[in-house]
Amino acid sequence: MSMRWRIFLSFMLVILVAVGSLAYFAYRSTSSEVTSFVASGGLWGIEKNVEALEEYYQEHHTWEGAEELLTSNSQTGKGMMQHGSGMMHDSESGRGSSFRLVDENGYVVIDQMDPENVGTYLGTDLQGAVVLTLDDTTIGYLLPQTGYMFPTVDVNEALLELLLPSSIRAAVITALVGLGLAVILGFFLYSPIRALEKAAANMAKGDLTQRVSETGPAETANLGKAFNSMAGELEQADQNRRSMTADIAHELRTPLAVQQANLEAMLDGVYPLDKKNIQVLLDQNHTLRLLVEDLRTLSLVDAGELSLIQKPVELVGFLNTFLEKFKPRLHAKQLTLHVDLPSEKIEMITDILRLEQILNNLMQNAVTHSPRKGKLYFTVEKIGHHLSMTLRDTGKGIAPDLLPILFERFSKGDSKDRDKESTGLGLAISKKLAQAMGGDLTARNHPDGGAEFTLTFVVK
Repeated sequence: MSMRWRIFLSFMLVILVAVGSLAYFAYRSTSSEVTSFVASGGLWGIEKNVEALEEYYQEHHTWEGAEELLTSNSQTGKGMMQHGSGMMHDSESGRGSSFRLVDENGYVVIDQMDPENVGTYLGTDLQGAVVLTLDDTTIGYLLPQTGYMFPTVDVNEALLELLLPSSIRAAVITALVGLGLAVILGFFLYSPIRALEKAAANMAKGDLTQRVSETGPAETANLGKAFNSMAGELEQADQNRRSMTADIAHELRTPLAVQQANLEAMLDGVYPLDKKNIQVLLDQNHTLRLLVEDLRTLSLVDAGELSLIQKPVELVGFLNTFLEKFKPRLHAKQLTLHVDLPSEKIEMITDILRLEQILNNLMQNAVTHSPRKGKLYFTVEKIGHHLSMTLRDTGKGIAPDLLPILFERFSKGDSKDRDKESTGLGLAISKKLAQAMGGDLTARNHPDGGAEFTLTFVVK
């Protein structure tokens, strides 16, 4: 069964249950109220007489003196039986009639038409009499003088005959209206779901350009937005995968081609088999190894399987030792390094090898893009639990078109400015590692010129 039919049948079931429940409870409630009304004499217009008698007995616990009460209340309003054809005439109704009051034991205590009947035993099985009660206990019976009983009426049957046709008509009309609404609502509710189902099926076949409408009710609109967002991310991921595959092929092709050419030349006797030519092969092999190792690291980070060995470390001492290692490279390019480290010790828990890997990538990048006799600025600042390490160079900065994608794989900019050992994955790996360690890495162009990278962590 399709979803459209399930929605339609669900609406119909709700409508039928609602209409049926309404009709049933309306009938039960009305029947109960009418039965109570009839039992108190309301059908014949003597409900006030009954109420007055019950209150009198509750106060005096006797029927003595109740004659005056019946006399003063004998002129009552019209009852239901006095309206319409086939009902009681005024002579048979409670209006202006005389009454006979019988106590709970069946003896006449008041007879307005023939007082000599007082004391006569009529019994307690008085059909058509209005029963007088006090706290659910029978205290007497009220009868009309004429005919000695009120005409009996099957209230439930009469009420059913009265309500059933109108209830059926109302139910049919409601069901038809509900049917129309179910068809309309079912169409509007199912249409976006059907479109989503079709788009998902096309995506499963490989078409990642699928998008659906984001209009309609809030739920379907949010579902459409979520689907479009997912589809966009999948399409972007697929494009990145294709680009990365092409980039990897490009990066692997150059050192492999060089190796192949040198090996063929050695085999043909063009190049001698000496240390110089073997060193060229070894350099190309080193480049390949770096690329494979970087790709492996990225794969582990993306899969969430990179193992981190976190332990306490004194950061200031570690940074002094780390920066000391870079002095030969700085000296070779005549670069000046300005270091601003806190005077107090900073204790933090981190993976020291991964942190050194991040800083090494940043320093190599800064040295490569700094002009000869340029300057580097390395600053560490701790405010509360926020720790930041900033490295700025005085190079030409980051190209505006490269800045948004700087941390993506193989985003290396101009190849002539690239470090010979760069694989184009250093910054991507650094950011992934920083995030895996609970921090982040950002970049910007400094107002005074050059690129600025900031590595942040939360420390206790």
